[in-house]
Amino acid sequence: MRCFPLSLSRSLNLYPWSPPAPPKAGKLSRSLDWWREKENEERERTAGAPVRIAGGTPALPGKIVAVLLSVLAMAACSAVRAGAPATASKPNVIVILADDLGYGDLGIQGSRTLATPRIDRMAREGVRFTAAYAAAPFCSPSRAALLTGRLPARCGLPYVMFPAEHHGLPEAEITLAELLKTQGYATACIGKWHLGWDRAFRPRRHGFDVFFGLPYSNDSNEWPVGAPFMQVMGLEPLPLMEGDRVVEAPVDQSQLTRRYTERALAFIRDNRTRPFFLYLPHTMPHVPQYASEKFAGNSKGGLYGDAVEELDWSTGAILDTLRELKLEENTLVIFTSDNGAAIRRAANAPGKARDSAAPKKQAAGGGERFPGRSFGGDNGPLRAGKGTTFEGGTRVPFIARWPGQIAAARVSDAPISLMDVFPTMAQLAGASLPGDRTYDGRNIERELIRGAAAAETEQRPMFYYFGYQLQAVREGRWKLLVAVDRRPEPRPVSLWFEHLPRVFETQHRLLAEPELYDLSQDIGETRNVAAQHPEVVTRLAKLAREFDAALQPDQRPMQFVPGPTPPAPQTIRTPQTDLSAWRDSNP
Repeated sequence: MRCFPLSLSRSLNLYPWSPPAPPKAGKLSRSLDWWREKENEERERTAGAPVRIAGGTPALPGKIVAVLLSVLAMAACSAVRAGAPATASKPNVIVILADDLGYGDLGIQGSRTLATPRIDRMAREGVRFTAAYAAAPFCSPSRAALLTGRLPARCGLPYVMFPAEHHGLPEAEITLAELLKTQGYATACIGKWHLGWDRAFRPRRHGFDVFFGLPYSNDSNEWPVGAPFMQVMGLEPLPLMEGDRVVEAPVDQSQLTRRYTERALAFIRDNRTRPFFLYLPHTMPHVPQYASEKFAGNSKGGLYGDAVEELDWSTGAILDTLRELKLEENTLVIFTSDNGAAIRRAANAPGKARDSAAPKKQAAGGGERFPGRSFGGDNGPLRAGKGTTFEGGTRVPFIARWPGQIAAARVSDAPISLMDVFPTMAQLAGASLPGDRTYDGRNIERELIRGAAAAETEQRPMFYYFGYQLQAVREGRWKLLVAVDRRPEPRPVSLWFEHLPRVFETQHRLLAEPELYDLSQDIGETRNVAAQHPEVVTRLAKLAREFDAALQPDQRPMQFVPGPTPPAPQTIRTPQTDLSAWRDSNP
C-alpha cells in the first residue's frame, strides 16, 4: 500500500476543495464508496459535467484508495507532507514538452530555417539553459523521470513502451501532479502520455484531474491487414482520449496541436483563481509529422518545420492568455523537449550523423512507414541524436519564464536535468519531498531564479543511462564514456528487444577503453582526450562505478497487469484475426 506522511492533526488538503471528515468506522468498502461519492459530487460541481468514478473496490488500489487507507489507519508513512491550504502565492506551473525536438531547432538556439518567434521571445523574457539534459534518449523513460524526479531505472520505467505491453509507471511512484495536489493544485495532462495504456497506469491514476490526448506514441497506428506485427503497432485505431473515454479513433493528427492548445487555454481559464499545474506534452514533431491547415506548407523546413512552427504558435497563445488573465507574475512556464531529435536523413552539422542508434521504422515491404512524414530535426553541433547517450540524444532546449521572479535575457551554462523540475516545484509550492526514496533531481531554484552560473555552483555529476546500463558521466567540463564489458543481464523484458534483438546489442553498447571529452572546448564530442588526462579518467570512472553500484539494488521493479498476449513477431494479420480482447480489456 502506498500512503503519504500526513500531518493528521491538520486538515487533509489533497484536492482543490476541502472534503469533510471521512467516516470514523464501518467496512472499508463502504468508506471507499463514501469517498468516491464525495469526489464525484465535487467533480460535477466544479467541472459542470458528470465524470463519475466507478464504485466497487478496484483490483489494484489507486492513489485515492491508498490515501484513504492511510487516513482510516491513522498511519504516517514517509512521503509527501500536506502543507498549508493553497494561497495565491503558490505559483502556477506549466511544462510544455515537445517530442523529439532537436537542440538546434529553435531560432534562439541557432536555427536559420525554422521561425520560432514566440519561443525566442520567451527566452529573451526569461532564462535559457544551454546544458539541460533529459534523463533518457527516448520518450517513455524521459517522461517518467520528469514527472517523478528519478532516473528511469530507479522509477520502474527504464525503456520506451509500446501499445501491446501491459506495464507502465508503477503505482507506487509519486508524480509531480500528486505532489502538487497536496498543496491544493488543479492538475491537467493534455497531450501525449506514453507511460502506460492499461487503466491502472493512465494519467488520472497518477494525480491528474484532467487528461485529454493520446495514450501512447502517434506512430503506433493500427496493425494493418496483411502486414507482419511490429512492436510499435497498435491493436486498434490510434485513439484520442478524454479521461478514460475514446472520443476519436483514428484521430486526425493534423489537428492535435490546435486541439491540445485549445484545451490547455480552457484549463487555464477554468482554474485562474487557484494554483494549477498544466503538463502539456505535445505529440509533434515526432514521426509522423503533421500540421493544421494554417501551418501546413508555410515553413522553410518542410513538414517538420510546419509542425515546429505550430508549436511556436501554441506557446505564444499560452503566454498571451496568461497576460490577458493577469497570471504572468504568478506562473512559471517551462519549454523543453523529451530528448534530442531523431536522425533519419543526411546531417547538416559536424558530427551530427555519427553513432545514431535510433531504429528506422520501416513498413513491411521496406522503406518508411510514413512516407513524407518521417523527417529528423537538427541537433546543431551535438554528436548523434535520439536513441544515444551522446549529447545529441540527451541535451535539450530548456527555456523558463516567470516575470518578476526570473530576470530577463539570461543564458545559463549551469548543467541541469529535467528531473530537477520535481524538487524545484516542491520547494516553490511549499511541499516536502518524500523521505522513503532517492531523488536524482535537485532543487535548482538558485540557478533558475537567482541566476547562478555553472562556475558558481557545486560540481554536479550528471549520469547518462540507457535503460539499466550506465554509459557516461559528466562533471563540470568533462564527460567520460565509461568502459563497459557486459550488457544488462538477464535481458530486460521489452517487446522492443523481442522484435528487434539486434537493437539490444546496439544500444547497450560495449566499450573496451573509456573516452574523455572536454565539453567546454568540444561540445560535439569529436576529440577523445583520455590519454592526456588519465587522472580525470580515473576519478570519473570511480565516481560512475560507485553511483551505479548504489543504483542497481535501488531499482523499482517494473509493474505489470494482466492483459492479452501480444502477437508474436512476424505474425501476419488476416481479415479473420480477432483483436476484440484488446478492446474489451481496457474499456
